[in-house]
Amino acid sequence: MAQREEIPHLIQLLDDDSEVVREQVLRELLAFGPDLDELLRELDDQLTPEQRHLVTRVVSGHLEEKARRDAWRMWPSLATRREQLERAFDLLAQFQFGWSPPVHVSGLLDELAREFKASGRTRDAISLNRFLFTSKRLRGATDDYYDPRNSNMVYVLQEGKGLPISLVCAFMLVGDRVGLRIEGCGVPGHYLARATVAGNETYFDCYSDGRILTDREVDKIRRRLAPNLTHLLAEVPTAQDIIRRVLRNLINAYEIEDEHAKSAVMAELLDEVRPRE
Repeated sequence: MAQREEIPHLIQLLDDDSEVVREQVLRELLAFGPDLDELLRELDDQLTPEQRHLVTRVVSGHLEEKARRDAWRMWPSLATRREQLERAFDLLAQFQFGWSPPVHVSGLLDELAREFKASGRTRDAISLNRFLFTSKRLRGATDDYYDPRNSNMVYVLQEGKGLPISLVCAFMLVGDRVGLRIEGCGVPGHYLARATVAGNETYFDCYSDGRILTDREVDKIRRRLAPNLTHLLAEVPTAQDIIRRVLRNLINAYEIEDEHAKSAVMAELLDEVRPRE
């Protein structure tokens, strides 16, 4: 463990070019535990204003990260799938941004639900589909598909574009607010939405402007699936199922962008929601 007199030198290294060095220095400082604040006050006259600001920023950032990690372990214990998903998406936005955005996923979804109700449209999945993907112009991110922000629900709802699973989740979660049961449908290679309309199972491609699939298209998907995967067309995914897929998308997106440290963070989060044996 570092000694008290080494603290000023350690603080200087918090701004080192090497991430390995920065992490090691942070561990050394945090090893002082609750005594660190008192030690910093005692050494105040030896620190420049820049050093004081740096250590405050880095240590507080570490504590915020720890709080996010602790919160991440708790979201699967929330009572409903809606609560679980929205809390997980909020936390993912924080992990991606590195700070807490001033808006929450639930607030953005509430606003869409209020607008839909105020529109006077029929309360069915097709009407909500048209509202979101025609009137509100939620759309697939075609030009920048692998941008990690397309899995960030705050960004998706504010910018109006995202990956198939992000758009399906928006459809599901707004639907829940207006009394409609809409499910995700996690077939390999694409993510669809499913709802019962007038007694019939109806499939929506939210990435393609909410297009309703024909029976022939659904049959084609069913034939293309391996026999042990056909159940995916009717299965109701859990919040954990959905978030695992979102995290795999994020891991891939960050790897494509050569942001390996962020990819590793998403892999660690994925380990927390592995299916139970």
